Amino acid sequence: MTMVCDNQNHRLKELLEEHGIRCFEEWNWIIPYGELPAIRMFWYPKPQQITGVLQVEVLIEEGIVLVEYFAGIGEGLDGLTDGIDSFINNSLHVLLAAFWGQNYPEQVEIERWLINNYEYDVYIGPITVIGSNGNTEIPENTFEKIEQAIKMTNLTEKYCWFRTYFGNVNGKDCVFEALANNEWWEEGEKALKSVDWVDTNLFYSFRNFIVAVKSSSENT
Repeated sequence: MTMVCDNQNHRLKELLEEHGIRCFEEWNWIIPYGELPAIRMFWYPKPQQITGVLQVEVLIEEGIVLVEYFAGIGEGLDGLTDGIDSFINNSLHVLLAAFWGQNYPEQVEIERWLINNYEYDVYIGPITVIGSNGNTEIPENTFEKIEQAIKMTNLTEKYCWFRTYFGNVNGKDCVFEALANNEWWEEGEKALKSVDWVDTNLFYSFRNFIVAVKSSSENT
């Protein structure tokens, strides 16, 4: 059965314009400032589960598409709103800083890293932790392990992006998800599994998103 897909570009355009970005729309894409990168957003509702998935795509250059997914919990519009809130809290500001020159230091930290002997400008999004009963403790050295994994990765591309996610539902079934450029990322998964995560039988999750752009000096 084909999943219903709702185009949410009108909501996306509003978000970008709220951040001072002038937008155009063509061929189902929102095109900030009239040039690439372009961006679009879709909502895939799952009414029988009272959830849905928000999919955000960024066409960085021809043939290079960054994809991010966000769960939305709730019935109808509530689920969509939850997914958009997750996008805003996790990835929006990283995209704004990396691709459209709109940086909010309280949301994104920018550092210069040496990765595979190339210099990259690294846009580090917030660490988002959700825990039942207010448990939002981040295990010591969690981000350092992710940073080390990125620096150990054999990167050569101009643009690279990394999503790491850990989810604990009941203390038994844990999810370790590490993606680099939309693909399974072995070094990142190993890093997540090496963290001494909070021991709890309640829901607990960790998420982080990073974009790395090869510095201009490396592209000359």
